[in-house]
Amino acid sequence: IQTNLIQTNLIQTNLIQTDLIQTNLIQTNLIQTNLIDQKTRL
Repeated sequence: IQTNLIQTNLIQTNLIQTDLIQTNLIQTNLIQTNLIDQKTRL
């Protein structure tokens, strides 16, 4: 039972981490495109 609890905890934190990484990637992509847009306007 204990090992099962540890395993599910690891899986849960992994899911949270990948979600954070994904949103971070999306955010940086948005920032990059915004910078590109500003450069072309100039």
